[in-house]
Amino acid sequence: MNQDFDNESDAMSRRGCRERRRMKEKRDLILDGASESDLFSHPLEYAWSFWVNDSTKDWKKALSHVCDFSTIEEFWALFFNLCGPSDSRRLNFNVFKKGVRPEWEDEANGKAGRWNITTLLPEGELCDLVWEELCLLLIGGKTLGSLTANVNGVYLSRKSSCIRASVWMNTKNKREVLAIGRKIQETLLDHVGQHFQLEFVLHKAQKNTRKILFRIE
Repeated sequence: MNQDFDNESDAMSRRGCRERRRMKEKRDLILDGASESDLFSHPLEYAWSFWVNDSTKDWKKALSHVCDFSTIEEFWALFFNLCGPSDSRRLNFNVFKKGVRPEWEDEANGKAGRWNITTLLPEGELCDLVWEELCLLLIGGKTLGSLTANVNGVYLSRKSSCIRASVWMNTKNKREVLAIGRKIQETLLDHVGQHFQLEFVLHKAQKNTRKILFRIE
């Protein structure tokens, strides 16, 4: 595991018993319908990787792979024991499908784009909740269903004292992109209690081509 990130993880004690109960409730929602014997190893549809970008390092050295997970239990163990976005002032957080790097240059990302939450999130509980819900939306598979195949990951990037959240896609097909955008907006409204506007932005826009393709108000 990345040493720099491991040093940040001392903040894990902040969650406490209340946080454990809340996470168990969310895990149970994802595992709804699974038998008791399944709970010890419940595989996700896709394997995922956790990455961080260290904003204090040169961009070529900033990106670090932390670990992979492929079951619900591995995700919660990772999520509970490592620090969250509001615990670190220098790290960008990323969860992407295994084999896809959280970079525009990756072939899986380059020809598509991302849904940006237009509101910059302040450091604190709201940011952590948005991060958690976006991760669960992508890895859980229940809400997105077959649309999960069209998402690559969730990316949190720092902008001064705030954080921008985005969901990266591997398609720019209007029907699929808008369907996923609406699911993102609905999920955050239901579980975070806040309405967010979204913009779908191309990673790479050709000359005389609009970079912002779609908006959801």
